[in-house]
Amino acid sequence: MQMKLWIRFFALSLLLASMALPSIVKAEFRLTPSLLVGEEYNDNIYLDAEDEESDFITTINPSLNFFWSTKVVDLNLDWGLRFRYYLKNSEENEDSLDQSQRARLDARFKLMRDVLFLHVSDTYERVTIDESEKGAIGNDLVNLTDSNTLRVNPYLQLEPWRTVTTRLDYIYENIWYDDPEGIDSERHVARLTVSKEISARITGRITGSHTLYRPKSRDERYFDDFDDAQKYDRNDATVGLTYRVTDRLTLDGHYGKAWIEYKDVDDPVLDPGGDRDPRNGDVLDGSLRDFGDQELDLWGINARYQLTEEVSFGGGYNVTTSHTVSEGMIETEGADAFLQYARRNRIALRAHATTSDYLTQERKDDSWGIAVDGDIPWTNRMGFDYQLAYTDYDNEDAIEGDEQYKRYGLRLGFYRDMKLGRFRTGYTYNENVSDDDDNDYTNNIVYVEMRFTF
Repeated sequence: MQMKLWIRFFALSLLLASMALPSIVKAEFRLTPSLLVGEEYNDNIYLDAEDEESDFITTINPSLNFFWSTKVVDLNLDWGLRFRYYLKNSEENEDSLDQSQRARLDARFKLMRDVLFLHVSDTYERVTIDESEKGAIGNDLVNLTDSNTLRVNPYLQLEPWRTVTTRLDYIYENIWYDDPEGIDSERHVARLTVSKEISARITGRITGSHTLYRPKSRDERYFDDFDDAQKYDRNDATVGLTYRVTDRLTLDGHYGKAWIEYKDVDDPVLDPGGDRDPRNGDVLDGSLRDFGDQELDLWGINARYQLTEEVSFGGGYNVTTSHTVSEGMIETEGADAFLQYARRNRIALRAHATTSDYLTQERKDDSWGIAVDGDIPWTNRMGFDYQLAYTDYDNEDAIEGDEQYKRYGLRLGFYRDMKLGRFRTGYTYNENVSDDDDNDYTNNIVYVEMRFTF
């Protein structure tokens, strides 16, 4: 399956590039190959509470960045192979194309000037399966799966009047996960947005959309009917307003309704009723709880302030929906804030406090946390980089059981720029403190690497 995705990815890249050939005369073109070679020592590769397994890991990562901009298309491709070799645990080696590829394609076609466009993206990456499970900075094995997301979005944009813009979108999305717990799916969206410039600083918009969400069943999953339970049709209606208070301050607000109609299963909410373990494939009639179609209120208020060219900050409060990798759709409510500084030193700070309700399960997650990353140049060629993260998580799950944990992460590095690339070395520390002793762990990583740029 992965090889088919790999072939599809490059066939799509070549097709999109060939479509841009007629305008090659006025093209901007960049091709940047690079090679990363690294070695690390990891004292707990499986994030175990006891009997930790340590290993030396070699990384070889050839990659290619391809950028092509013409009058017809803007195309950006990042592609690489991240080979990983474990000295003691060779069964974890990632030494094939299927296991090692990472890729991101983004292309925007101007099919009819200022009217008709096509946006295509295809991303192959490794993602977290369940946020409530184990995780760590630098972790490459635990609670992760390879994923491929293809998104095709043709859209029509018209200006029937000088202050009115109408946009009609069709979106096709195809998501695949390597892990059998992941819910593969296809999604079709038709969306109409009408924007009105009310004044020089205020713009209003009305959006309506219809969505068909179609999961693909997997025999390997714990629940044979769980994927079918996710199948739904959905209608959304939203009104929004953007207000540029000053040249530096922007406010945005929106309110909408979502109507979700589940198609195939009358009782899709999972409940661990009965005396069997559903994780072993035992599903009883009493293990499904009745619930009807859903009507949701979705809204948000956000602000952004550009203090200077180098400094910006902002935040907001939003109620949104999204899809998890393995547990279906969730409704998330909460606040977030950010601060960015980019001059000689770079600092990015993010904070959040959210509650996630799982719409097809008896599960609720509360979390809050803060993350900081940046770099501190020492000279023009060398300096330090860092990453700090803290998360406080409270998981209420009727099937897996409740858990509370606090997770800490720290990465400190030193870098030195050279003619052929950048040398880096550093240290990473992770700690998880849980009310379940089996999920308490620490993790130390020491690494050294060299990225050659050609």
